[in-house]
Amino acid sequence: MPSLVMLEEIDRLTGTSYMKEIDENSKLSEKQEMTVLQMCMDIFEVIESEGVFYE
Repeated sequence: MPSLVMLEEIDRLTGTSYMKEIDENSKLSEKQEMTVLQMCMDIFEVIESEGVFYE
């Protein structure tokens, strides 16, 4: 995280856009995308999708 803060500060002070370039050219792996989905999913959706919750 300190490296990201450092790049943001460099961009701010010099008017560069290193962080934007990094963001635009970065791709998540399939595993990383699944982690994002899991972290953002409501716990009830997880329970329902796994068949644990019965109505």
